[in-house]
Amino acid sequence: MGDNIWVTNINDDMNRFDKQAEAQVWKNLSIYKVPQYMKTGDPHGAAYKPQIVSIGPYHFGEEHLKPMEEHKRRALLHLLKETEKTVSDFLNSLRDILLELKNSYEQLDSNWTDDKFLQLMVLDGCFVIEILRKNFSNYDLSDPIFSEQRQPTTIEYIKRDMLLMENQLPLLVLEKFVAIIAKATVGVQSDINSDIKSLMLKFYFPADETMTYTGEGKHMLDVVRKSMVQSPTVNIVTQEFIGTSQFGYCLMNICPVVYKSKKIANSSYHGTNSKKTISNNRSAMVLSQAGINFERESTYNLKDITFKNVSGSLHLPTITIEHNSESMFLNFIAFEQLHLEKSRFISSYFIFMYGLITSANDVGLLRDKEIIKSSISCDDTIRDIITRLAKGLSFGKDDNLCEIQQELNDYYMG
Repeated sequence: MGDNIWVTNINDDMNRFDKQAEAQVWKNLSIYKVPQYMKTGDPHGAAYKPQIVSIGPYHFGEEHLKPMEEHKRRALLHLLKETEKTVSDFLNSLRDILLELKNSYEQLDSNWTDDKFLQLMVLDGCFVIEILRKNFSNYDLSDPIFSEQRQPTTIEYIKRDMLLMENQLPLLVLEKFVAIIAKATVGVQSDINSDIKSLMLKFYFPADETMTYTGEGKHMLDVVRKSMVQSPTVNIVTQEFIGTSQFGYCLMNICPVVYKSKKIANSSYHGTNSKKTISNNRSAMVLSQAGINFERESTYNLKDITFKNVSGSLHLPTITIEHNSESMFLNFIAFEQLHLEKSRFISSYFIFMYGLITSANDVGLLRDKEIIKSSISCDDTIRDIITRLAKGLSFGKDDNLCEIQQELNDYYMG
């Protein structure tokens, strides 16, 4: 009897099975739940969980996030008042792409009916836009969230939460809403434009008005991630370290709290593809003693790593490592590992750095060269952060950093 039911269910599934429709679902998927195996050393996954605001369906309704729901609703009301649009205008702008939006989410609970889902997209989307655009004139000076005198600590928590893998909205939602707002405010003094990516980068990189990203993106996490490895637009040597360099500012001002995990011993990141793993990595100190010079690259771009064999010099960009940046990088890495994308440049960067850093002495050398900057005084702590970020990772199929690592070993072997 049990077998007959199972066979019947399989036959029903086969009658409904559509290979092309299935392929489209995988193509749209871009917002994932972080699996347990990625939370090594942090079984509760605190680095991936919002602390003050839920964005999207995954953490909606969690008790500690409910106080922010009132502020989301206020943001929507202010935006409707300013644009003289109705909430139906925002809802209707998404109806034609509803299935695409829902398919962006992995494991979306069946409780999210079409109407309930659209309402959430409007509420959260308008909140995100109001946070990004900093339209202070629409709010009272005493407003704790949206005024110019808003609580800085609260905003830093919001910044952190908006860069979590499980706390994203499809970029298409925000693009639709920005278009509505821009059209409604033509001829009116407004700080919004038709490019949501520009608003995101101004929010996370406020010190550099030239910061741009013109490529594609799935959501805010993806846009900020890609902006860190695009073609350089600024030379960090000419800027102050904290608060002015694009990359430095981002790391110092995002993610004020991150989980505390136990010290993790150095472990292999080697994958199963032997062509893409190097078993005899040389640390920074060992390479330095062999005559390799470490030079600071003039950009903030994490892809700007080169080895010049003739001079024996390894050029690396400056990176700022802080306790509060670990959550951000873990979420970048989670997206790269879960999303079927060829380029995993943040992951590759930390694999490469893990190969260079096996002790506090290696960190000290890279500090002296200003390749690593940090307010953390303990070099062992920085080494542990790098270890946690690289744990379990392996180089991608076409990763040039793996080739550079091999060149360093060949140079060492002479």
